[in-house]
Amino acid sequence: NFNPFLGNLSTRSILQRKIYLLQEVCGIQLGWSFGWARYSEGLTEQLTFYWDQKQYNKEEVEEVEEIARTLKFKTEVEEALQRVKYLFAPPLGITEDNWIDLVSAIHYMSIYLYKNALLRDKDEKVWNTTREVMDKSPQLRPFLGFVGQAWERLWNCLEVEKSV
Repeated sequence: NFNPFLGNLSTRSILQRKIYLLQEVCGIQLGWSFGWARYSEGLTEQLTFYWDQKQYNKEEVEEVEEIARTLKFKTEVEEALQRVKYLFAPPLGITEDNWIDLVSAIHYMSIYLYKNALLRDKDEKVWNTTREVMDKSPQLRPFLGFVGQAWERLWNCLEVEKSV
């Protein structure tokens, strides 16, 4: 029952960024490419198509949705979905949209700057990435106090991914 286009911009942004994190951090390959804003034009087009189909071919779409509800994910996907729940849950004091924006920006910038997964205990790289995120996304500056938690959760998610 989710309509990504009747919701507000924040809701649509959260969806895009969550899918970015699912794909890039948790390794669930969905085939979307994302830019700096963790936005995928292709994903937007698919969601728009889905919503249009739901409006004009409601019965057919409902049949497909019913079938989809009975499908089971591969074990690796189920495990990744469980891991990402903690990554997605905002700590006290920050809203979900700001948290997802912060976490996805840190991940994206670390990949952009260092062409690599997030490296633990690389203080200079952590500082440089954080500085770049704050420079490019000034709306995140009020949440600088949550940066440490964002890094920790990303590291934890990536460490579990490597051990699976």
